[in-house]
Order: sequence, then structure tokens, then C-alpha cells
Amino acid sequence: MKRFFAILLALALLCALAACGKKPAPGTEETTAETTAEATTPAETSAHTIFPFPVSPTQAAGAGYVYDANEAPIYNYDYVPYPEPPRPTYETPTADLNTAAITTYSGAAGTTIAAPTAAGSTATAASTAAGPTTTAPTTAQATTQPPKVTQGTFTVSVAAAKAAGSAVTERVTTVNSVGTTKERVFVGVKLKDFLAAQNVDVVALAQKTDITLVAKASDGETVTYTYGEIMADRTLLAWEEDGDSLSPPRLCPCNSINADRYLKGVASITLK
Repeated sequence: MKRFFAILLALALLCALAACGKKPAPGTEETTAETTAEATTPAETSAHTIFPFPVSPTQAAGAGYVYDANEAPIYNYDYVPYPEPPRPTYETPTADLNTAAITTYSGAAGTTIAAPTAAGSTATAASTAAGPTTTAPTTAQATTQPPKVTQGTFTVSVAAAKAAGSAVTERVTTVNSVGTTKERVFVGVKLKDFLAAQNVDVVALAQKTDITLVAKASDGETVTYTYGEIMADRTLLAWEEDGDSLSPPRLCPCNSINADRYLKGVASITLK
């Protein structure tokens, strides 16, 4: 019996000793769970750190920002500013253009374009650089000449006669219906030059030997002239006779001595 109690006492002593071995040191707090987190090395931590992208490429002395080997992916780039496109400039158009808005233009650098000012004229701006110039088409329309004719009625005046060609002087002796002779000096323009100034095709007219011309005076009198008289160098529309002015002109076929063929005060002539 004593032996049994001795064994129980020994077991109780062992249990007490075991409880004392698990008790925390004085001043510390006992925990109920084990910490399983493992400490990470500085290299492992920085490998997963995201660094901010640089604000501008100037942070890396003329190149893009470069990350270290243990940082985020490396970006290398050179900053090249995008060039500003050339701007057109302005210049005064040439004098032969009939409108200030008609200009020379090209979009290439160094070319020019004229722009109208508020006053309606053009202002010139300096060209940006040397370059070719393209000329825009002008809107000035060429004068369209009507087709030449070989017949028609044309008004006669001193002004129209003087504008038709160079003045010619002819001396002639005429005889009237009663046999009186008279020396005359006429100054005027050749009839065929006058007709050419009225857009008559004189070259074609020279091939039409059957052509006639009817001259009509301001008083209604008419005289008909033949092909030979029309084309003769001595047939004049005269604005002067013996130093006296004639208005309207006088038609003078100076190859003829018949005074009745010299029609005074011619107002119109008709080719037919």
C-alpha cells in the first residue's frame, strides 16, 4: 500500500515540473498561436516595389528615365520635339493682276501668299526660308475679240478715223459736173485701215472682188464704191481738206478725178 502511494506522489511531482517548464518568463505575455510569417529580405521587398514614372524626360539628362536592375521594367527613349509645320507668308501680287486677292501661294516653307488688307491693298510678310514659289492662276480674263467680218455697217467719225491708223496726205485735181477743176489736198486715214480697225478681215476682203461699199452722208446722200476703190491705198477717210477741218469726214477716192465721187459728211459705210 505504501508503495502505491509513493508511485502516485512521484507522478504528481513530474506533472508539476512539466507545468513549470511551459510558463512564460516574468514580464512577458503568453501567446496562443504561432507566427508563421517569414521575414523577407530587402532584395525581395524592392523587387516588387513600383516606382513612379518620371514627370518629364529631363530627369535623366537628355534621355528617358532608366530604372535600376531590381526595379520595374526599363524604359529607354530619346525626347525629340515634334517640329512645327511651316506657315505660309504674304507678298504683294504683281501689277498685271486685276484683283488684289489673286496671289502666289505654296504651302512649302519659304513660299509666299498675298492677303488683302482692310483697305483693299495687300501686305507683304517676310518669307520664312528659301524655297520655291508657285504662282496661282490669275482671274484676269483675256479680251475675247469677236470674229472678223467681211460685211456689215460701221459708224464713221473723225475720232474713229484718227484712231484707225497713220495720217496720209494726198494731192488731187478734181473736175465737177460742169467741168470746173480744182486742186485739193486731203489728210486722212486709208479706208482699208479704217475697215481693219472695225474688225473687218481685210485679207479675206481682198479675195472678194465682187464686194461693194455704200457710203451714206449725214444728209442722206449715198455713193457706192467698187472693190478697186475700197482696196486702193489712195482712198481716204479725210478729216482735213486744204487745211480746213472736216467733220464728219469725207470719203475721197483720190485715184478718181470725178468730184462727184468725193462724198462729204460721211456718217456710215456698209460693206456688202
